Amino acid sequence: MILTPATYSTGEFENPNTSRAPRAFVAALVAAVVALAFLPGVGATITSTPSNLPKSTADYVVRGADTSAVLGAVLDAGGQVTRRLDIIGGVAARLAPDAFRTLNEQSVFSITPDSLLTASDDSTQSTTPVATGTLPEIRRSIGANELWSDGATGKGVGVALIDTGVVPVPGLDTPGKVLNGPDFSMETNNPELAGLDTAGHGTHMASIIAGRDAAASPRNSGSGYMGVAPNATIVNLKVATADGTTTVSAVIDALG
Repeated sequence: MILTPATYSTGEFENPNTSRAPRAFVAALVAAVVALAFLPGVGATITSTPSNLPKSTADYVVRGADTSAVLGAVLDAGGQVTRRLDIIGGVAARLAPDAFRTLNEQSVFSITPDSLLTASDDSTQSTTPVATGTLPEIRRSIGANELWSDGATGKGVGVALIDTGVVPVPGLDTPGKVLNGPDFSMETNNPELAGLDTAGHGTHMASIIAGRDAAASPRNSGSGYMGVAPNATIVNLKVATADGTTTVSAVIDALG
C-alpha cells in the first residue's frame, strides 16, 4: 500500500527573510520519508504577493527554527494551531489568506499545504512483477527461520507501526503483544475506535511482522502461525481511517 495525495496542491511558501539553519538529522530524515512516502507533486509557490495568496482558509504545515516560535507566530497571525510538530520545528495550522502577510515577517521557513493522503494499491504504481508466496515461504526466503535458531526472534524489540491501527485478532491478542500509542487519525472523535483498525491494512501488517499463535514456538516453525519476528511487540500508531485517508501532519506527528 502506498499513500498518495488526495489533493494535488503542494505549493510551498518560502520566506526570503529567514535563513535555513542546519536541522537535526532526524528532521532531515523525516523530510525524506515524507517526500518518498507521499509522492508530492510540484505546485505553485505560495508567496505573500496578493496575486498568489490563497483565496480561503485552509490547513497547512508551518516550519521554522523552533516549534514554540512558530506556534507564537501563527497565533499572532490569527491562525489556529491544530498540532505541534516538534520533530520538524513546526506546527500544523489553519490559516486565513491574510496570515501569510504576517508570517512573511516572522521566523518561518516554509508553509506547505497539509494535504489529504489516501491509501492506494501499490500495484497501480508500478508494472514491475512482485514476488508472492505464503508467509512460511517468505520467512524462509529472507532467512528468518535461521535467525530464530540463533535466538533472534524479536524479543525485547518494539516495532512502531504507522498505519490504519490494529485489531486484537488471534495472534495479536496476547497481553503486551500490541502497545497502543496515541491515535493521530481523523477517527479520534469516536473514542470507541481509538487505535482500532477500521480498514484492515494495519492489522495485516502487524500480523506479518509479529503475529504469533499462543501455542506456536520459533523452535518449531510448523507449530502455528508466526510472523517474521514472533516475539516482537507492535507499537500501534494509528494515522488513517477506514478509507485509508490521513494527512501529512498526522504522519509527521506519529513519526515524532
